Amino acid sequence: MMTVTTRCRRYSLRHPNLVQRNPGAIEAALFLMAFWGPPRLRSRDALASLAVSIDWAVLVNFAVWAGIALWVFNEFNGYALRDRKLPQLGSPVTFGVLFGLTLAVSATVSVSPWLTLYKSSQVILAVLFGFFWVLKFGAVDCLRRLVLSAAIVSGFIMILGVVMPSAVWVGDRLKGGVLGGAGSAATLLIVGLLAGARFRGRGLHAGLLALGGVLLALSQVRTGYVAVALCLVVLALRGPVSRRARRVILALASVAPFALLTEAWMAVGQYLVRDTYSIATLSDRTPLWQSMLLWVAANAPLFGMGYYSVRTITLAYNPGIGTAHSAYVEVAAGAGLLGSGALALLLTSVGLGLRRSLRETRGGARDTESSLAMGLLLSCLILGLTSEEMLTGGPPMLTFLMMPAVVEDLLSFQVPAMDHVAEGEGGS
Repeated sequence: MMTVTTRCRRYSLRHPNLVQRNPGAIEAALFLMAFWGPPRLRSRDALASLAVSIDWAVLVNFAVWAGIALWVFNEFNGYALRDRKLPQLGSPVTFGVLFGLTLAVSATVSVSPWLTLYKSSQVILAVLFGFFWVLKFGAVDCLRRLVLSAAIVSGFIMILGVVMPSAVWVGDRLKGGVLGGAGSAATLLIVGLLAGARFRGRGLHAGLLALGGVLLALSQVRTGYVAVALCLVVLALRGPVSRRARRVILALASVAPFALLTEAWMAVGQYLVRDTYSIATLSDRTPLWQSMLLWVAANAPLFGMGYYSVRTITLAYNPGIGTAHSAYVEVAAGAGLLGSGALALLLTSVGLGLRRSLRETRGGARDTESSLAMGLLLSCLILGLTSEEMLTGGPPMLTFLMMPAVVEDLLSFQVPAMDHVAEGEGGS
């Protein structure tokens, strides 16, 4: 007898006629725009969104997400019509959709229900977009495309920093302005490259790494430094797949003595860290968060005050602040205990799945992909501490909300093998 071993794939409905090797031009452009935000290309009053004031930039944003919705609906129909059966949602993806629905529930108490529904629908669409993208093109393409998109956004911001500085410079910081978060894009680019994302040519890889490093330094995003440093340590401890991370650590360690002993390096350090006196309060964020959470706990603990409509509190605290400046506080204040609980379930599900994937792929064909997913997810979680971009648009949002599908796909290759018995030639 001859034993044939096959893998039982969790995404068993990956129809041969629906699977493509590479996305088309329109799909690739849609992915990039979803990753980018899209860029706002203008500034306006913080209360304009609460009043659902629509201008051309809002219409562009709506058109992009409408395109994502149509693409998701088309993929959904593809399986429904061809197979008469829909692909099963794994636990991480299910909790991602549930999280978006809990944010939508907060629209019942929101001062701007249409805005809350719009932003919560983006969360649901991003999760489903990731699910069908991974289902169609695979986790490998998704992870590589996230890093590629970060490179494109970083490069575009850097070019405009020279050609059109007023659009992306804010004082002495290259923050990205109306084009989006330069620091978050640079962080994801650096971590992605160090975690194993591959592009043809050593020169291109080194150039992109330098681009991310320079842009992150010019943006002066301190949580970006923390994300890169922590990911470097975690990746270096991960094993042979992260030799690049260990090389960077050795290079930084060799430079450290000069940073401590010379005035020039100390001046560079002061520029990078900026406003060291504000670190204790995270640039006045901690008093803001305390004020918001105390108000919500006293007045609307269960449902919050409406997702993405918390600016009525932030503006009362500081007229110059529009959002909570933290994805976690945005959820806690906007969707209350219900939204926070759903986010905790999502993070737990993705975290446990990624932990299992890291353990079971170690030394295998998907070791690099697991490390890359870990690095990108960890970066998003750290960036989300001081920025709402992890859930409200920008590079961290699509990266984070695609991780449930990526983790599920990585786990699908770790299902125990099924042994099928076939008769060999002359066997009985």
